[in-house]
Amino acid sequence: MEAVHIDHWREFGLESNEEDFSMVRLPPLLGITGFNKCLISVNAVTFTNTIRTLKKDDYITINGIKYVFNREMSGLNPGMFLRVLSHAIEDSGVTVNLTETNIFWFHCTTNEFTIDEMSYNVSLLIGIKQKSLPRTATRDEHLYEIRADRFGDYNSTPIFYLMTDMGISGDGSGMYVQTEHGMSSHNMFMRFNNSWNPEHPVNYIGGDVKYYANSSVLGQGGWIRLVDANLERVDLLNPLYVSIYVEFVKETNR
Repeated sequence: MEAVHIDHWREFGLESNEEDFSMVRLPPLLGITGFNKCLISVNAVTFTNTIRTLKKDDYITINGIKYVFNREMSGLNPGMFLRVLSHAIEDSGVTVNLTETNIFWFHCTTNEFTIDEMSYNVSLLIGIKQKSLPRTATRDEHLYEIRADRFGDYNSTPIFYLMTDMGISGDGSGMYVQTEHGMSSHNMFMRFNNSWNPEHPVNYIGGDVKYYANSSVLGQGGWIRLVDANLERVDLLNPLYVSIYVEFVKETNR
């Protein structure tokens, strides 16, 4: 009968770099022998909640014409983004305003119009899911209009995940996550709340989720990435700090 016991452990403090602040990499651990498997967990994650929520190539397409924002921004609120959006689509013939509850409202008094598509960041900020497009304006008394479905997400989504390529996958042991694209299983170390406050630190202590991995995995290294509720990369503007705990496991017969 096989008995599994923990024989050795190591803890690693990792920091992302400017190439991709959303990802930390565990370097290859060479020269570790005598262990069949390892258990990998995350003890803590810390980052400053400054996120690039609008990029230069973000866009919205109206009546077949693509309007590109050509600017990068963070720390937006409804009023700020309304000004940016209005400027971007000023030649479309469509006006955009905010309702009393800060829901985006597109309207035109003369012609029917269609919002064909928009980039992911813009869909979060406006509050319209990409999969619901294209959407054609409906007639309401004296104008054509399209209203957003919900209040926009101005500092990414309400929750984050730590996704990893380490661990034994394909055996149904991952975390099942429902996104706007459906339900899927992924290796996730933790799920935690967004602080919502730009420039405010996010600190989370974890350790509840552990993944088995073959010892050969550590010889190759691996990555951990911060993603949003739809498993899209969170575009951090500051480093991500992650503490990883690795327990080396021996399997013996007795």
